[in-house]
Amino acid sequence: MKLTKVLAPTDFSNFSGFALEWAAYLAHMMKAELLLLHVVSEEEGKVFGEIMGDGAIAQVPVGIRQNVIDDRKKKAKEQFDLAIANHVKEGLRLREIVRVGIPFLEILRVAKEEEVDLIVMGTHGRTGIAHALIGSVAEKVVRHAHCPVLTIKHPQYKFVSPV
Repeated sequence: MKLTKVLAPTDFSNFSGFALEWAAYLAHMMKAELLLLHVVSEEEGKVFGEIMGDGAIAQVPVGIRQNVIDDRKKKAKEQFDLAIANHVKEGLRLREIVRVGIPFLEILRVAKEEEVDLIVMGTHGRTGIAHALIGSVAEKVVRHAHCPVLTIKHPQYKFVSPV
């Protein structure tokens, strides 16, 4: 398999940090571009305007605060700098992307738009009732991705292909 682009979504957790190490290593070894993606959830960082009428007050979303986006870009850069060894960074082509939306949908959208060859992401490995109630971003990505997905559960990993 020839890799030209590797997508590494991150939520800044230990799980995604460990997955980022793997993604950077693979991109470095295959001389591929590494796309570091963080998705700001739609509810996080919204700016609300208040509407009053008939004695009621409602808050209506009017946009996303730019400082939330800027903060996430800074955190993505910091995580990359902390997680990746200097010898791997050398010669590694990296792009940092921050999107606003539903995490698994934005991961799939970026993967398709950028025509990535592999998605490498961390998973919490929930099972049972927690998994049924919360669901899994990684599982949804695996189920719907156009390309292979490598899910990393520290310290184990498993390769899953959507086909």
